[in-house]
This record gives sequence, structure tokens and C-alpha cells, in this order.
Amino acid sequence: MDASNNPTLMAERREESGKGAARRLRRAGLLPAVCYGRNTESVALAINLEDLEDAIDTPKGLNTVFTVQLDGEDTSFDNVILRDYQVHPVKRDLLHVDLMVVEEGQEIEVRVPIEPVGRSLGEREGGKLRLLYPDIKVACVPSAIPEVIEVDVTELGPGGAILASELDFPEGVEPTYKVDFAIARILMPRQNVIGLEPVGAAAEAEEEAEGAEAAAEEGEGEEEATE
Repeated sequence: MDASNNPTLMAERREESGKGAARRLRRAGLLPAVCYGRNTESVALAINLEDLEDAIDTPKGLNTVFTVQLDGEDTSFDNVILRDYQVHPVKRDLLHVDLMVVEEGQEIEVRVPIEPVGRSLGEREGGKLRLLYPDIKVACVPSAIPEVIEVDVTELGPGGAILASELDFPEGVEPTYKVDFAIARILMPRQNVIGLEPVGAAAEAEEEAEGAEAAAEEGEGEEEATE
């Protein structure tokens, strides 16, 4: 893989480990990280969060392939991808990231955003398009990772759904799911249908309402007679 056009992320080699060292790093505005690969020895790093955000600020987002350059050293890691990250359960701050070096021809699994295209028949009839899954997991080599997986929803009618098996994947990109599932659905608002008699619980509720009205009218009549 040609890494010459990759964004570059600067990093420092991290000598200390443990929770205390990680907290000190975060207080200093740095983020604990580890970089590893199939043929790369694991290296503990400290990176700047803003630098990481800049490196993955591309159309591929979290699936961006970049280069990690160690500050003050000639050492660099080409074709690195953000493999995993940890977030604080309450504050939602980023706590730690895993960076993985990808070898030539190595297939990896990533999640790619799903992007609906067009305005569906259901929406034109007053419904709403609900995307049940914002992304889908696929397997491919890094150079083949698509920015998005588009799905044409223009012919999707009221109550209709689109299955994962109906998606079109680019060449070299394979979905990893084992069981098919709906990824998008048209939801229609509840409407009163004129001319239809209420049935079941609706009929019972209507009968109770009519009974209450009759009782109220009877009570009003008695009050008038008393007066």
C-alpha cells in the first residue's frame, strides 16, 4: 500500500504505564494509546487528541488510514487505522485508543456508514424513513474501504423495509453478517379511517364513552326537574 498520501499523526513514545500514568497524561492534554500489528511489536504511545481528530478528518472518518510518526525519532508506522477506543461512561471523554498497523493485502473488518439516497414513496405519503442501523460491518483491505454504503429508498412504500441483503457493496467489499436483517423501514402515522366501525377494545371504549355521556345527560335532566 502506498502510504505517501496518508495523513500523519505525531506521537510520543510512552515509558510509563498504569492508571496513574494514564491520568497524568490526560491532565497534560495527551491521550494514552497503543500501536500494534500482525508483524509490529506493541508500542505504548501518547498522542494529542486534536492531532488525532485532524488525522481522521477525511471522508472515511474513523476508517481513515494514516501514518504514525514518533516525535524526535526516525521511527514511523505506515498504514495505521484506529482499531478501538475507550470512552468514559459518564463524561463521554476519550480515554484510550488502539492503533493497528495493517499489512499489504491484509483484510480487516470495519463499520461503514449507511446513506439513504432519494425520497421514498412512503415519505411522499406522509410516512417517515427510519434508519434502523446507521452502519454495517464489512471486510476488505484498507484501500477498498468505502466512504459510505448507499441505499436507494425511492421505491420504498408505506410499511416497507430494506434488508441488508439488498445492499450493493463495491468490488472487494464483503458484508460479515450471518443472518439477514432490516436496515431501514417506513413508519406511517396512525390515522382514523372514515367509515370503519370500531372493533374490539376500541368498540368497548366507545360504548363506555357513550354510556358516560348518557349518564351525564340524565343527571342534568334530574337537576333541571329539581329546580
